[in-house]
Amino acid sequence: MAELKGRVVPPNVLDVLIENGLGTQDFLGFLNNLAKTAPLSGEGSPEGAVNGAFLQRYVDIDAIATPGTFEYVKTTPAGNTGWKLT
Repeated sequence: MAELKGRVVPPNVLDVLIENGLGTQDFLGFLNNLAKTAPLSGEGSPEGAVNGAFLQRYVDIDAIATPGTFEYVKTTPAGNTGWKLT
């Protein structure tokens, strides 16, 4: 599994993804990184309320009709603080 400049790169198609009915460490790592890139959504600001990964996006579905007030990006490595409006 590789991660290049913030992009999640899938395992090589020739890599073994499943061994003995379980995902290999590389494949599970890929799925974990992929989950961190998926945007989150909810009602209201995520600050202090929503855990996220660095650079993960969050969409406030309550504010979607107001331009510039609904999309946040996580600027800290972990936890529920560090969300900034984009």
